[in-house]
Amino acid sequence: MLDKQDLLQIKEVVQEVVQTQVQAVEERLHSEIVAVKEELHGEQSIILDEIERNRNILEDKIIKLDSRMANLESRMVNLESCYRSDRLEHDTMNMQYGELEKRVEKLECKMA
Repeated sequence: MLDKQDLLQIKEVVQEVVQTQVQAVEERLHSEIVAVKEELHGEQSIILDEIERNRNILEDKIIKLDSRMANLESRMVNLESCYRSDRLEHDTMNMQYGELEKRVEKLECKMA
């Protein structure tokens, strides 16, 4: 049987082995955590870059759309102005035609 001194030595050896193994596991976990963080940061950067790229594309499309809308509004104003002018000309021509018909009728009555 082992005496007390031998048991203490065995206990110290076991503690050293366990502590060494715990330190090795901690180091391995730390290195794995660092690797995962770096990988996530890389993926995060890729995702952020993709979001930024899509944002830029959408902003460009919005700018083009705004430009087209402004152009369309300008054309609508011009079209509306042309319509008013044409309508006024049409109404004027109808009035003149009506007056001309009346004058022709009066002349026909006088000639008859």
